[in-house]
Amino acid sequence: MPGQTNVSGESGVPGMGLRDAVFGNTQRRVARIGQGTWRMEQSAADSAVAALRRGLDLGLTHIDTAEMYGSGAAETLIGRAIEGRREM
Repeated sequence: MPGQTNVSGESGVPGMGLRDAVFGNTQRRVARIGQGTWRMEQSAADSAVAALRRGLDLGLTHIDTAEMYGSGAAETLIGRAIEGRREM
């Protein structure tokens, strides 16, 4: 996710204010914030997918999930949200 460097030396998504940082020793830049999926359930699937897609559009690079989140429903929703997207 390329960004522009601001005055503090951190980069961010231009016009969005989302800052990123180097992840450990990898030299890979990731967003400083992520999206959690603990309370995302199938009953509100459309809004959950929309929220995930909006985060990705703003530059999110990681999504927190676990099998116990909605008995696996979170992974299904993430799949819908990232469908058709590829890492660049």
